[in-house]
Amino acid sequence: MQEKYDSGFSQTFKGFEINRREVEIIKLLLQDRSNKEMAQALGLSINTIKGYLVLLMRKLGVSSRGGIHHQIPSYLPTKSFVTNTALLTW
Repeated sequence: MQEKYDSGFSQTFKGFEINRREVEIIKLLLQDRSNKEMAQALGLSINTIKGYLVLLMRKLGVSSRGGIHHQIPSYLPTKSFVTNTALLTW
């Protein structure tokens, strides 16, 4: 069974079903990456990225990509989360 939470997210997103791939997408989103850039970085299609963003919007109760971007920082313990590449390594 795949671990649901990155260790840096376990307390931060307690109660949300955020999986590893979604963590990666959130990190890239917080770095202001486009869907195309995220797809290239993760080796996924743009449509797959869009699908993950829709799932994240539902989970976080927002209606736009910008809503994710604005909602997520309120859950983060530090600003260094966005640049901590160790959290992207699985």
